[in-house]
Amino acid sequence: MKIDTFLEAWEQDEKTKEQQRYKRSRPAARSTKMPKSFFKHPVYQDLKEVIIPLNSQIVVPRRWEELEIDFSQKDKRYCKLCHLDVYRVSNSYRYKELVGKNVAIAIPIGTPLLKMLRVEDILKFEYYRFVQISRRVIQEAGYRQEDDLDGCEPSQIVEMVLDYFRKKEWIDKMVWFDRYREFGFELETFLVDIDKSL
Repeated sequence: MKIDTFLEAWEQDEKTKEQQRYKRSRPAARSTKMPKSFFKHPVYQDLKEVIIPLNSQIVVPRRWEELEIDFSQKDKRYCKLCHLDVYRVSNSYRYKELVGKNVAIAIPIGTPLLKMLRVEDILKFEYYRFVQISRRVIQEAGYRQEDDLDGCEPSQIVEMVLDYFRKKEWIDKMVWFDRYREFGFELETFLVDIDKSL
């Protein structure tokens, strides 16, 4: 009788160990609920700078705060995604020095330089605003790092955003148009203009 009890206990112990091994081998579940502190991250606060590539047809999908710091120059950073140096510029003299180079400039909001932009830079400015507002709207729908925009081609980014909202059938189209409007961005007009330029 003691042997039967011992074998039964031993068998139960082995089952428990097997279940624990199986549980440890499974990937950990990740919550899609956003932590309360999430919107304290600079990416989701109001824009402080607008980043505009000067000599290329790309859009930098990150903010100044997210770029790699260059410790040799306080006003220079690097975008790994687009392989591009980014300079913070607040005056027209520095802007003119950089025109024609394959770099991007980060112009602080509210500086006179922003009002002096060339026509082609205005479209880049709108693309940049579209990207940053889209990132915020997407992340508010349920934070998942893999949903963040990670392309540098404007048409690719527009397609990624539209594809994201197509998959979220539970989000009414008018609701997310309104969400963009809260940030002063007319998404419908922007998308129509994009269709015309393609």
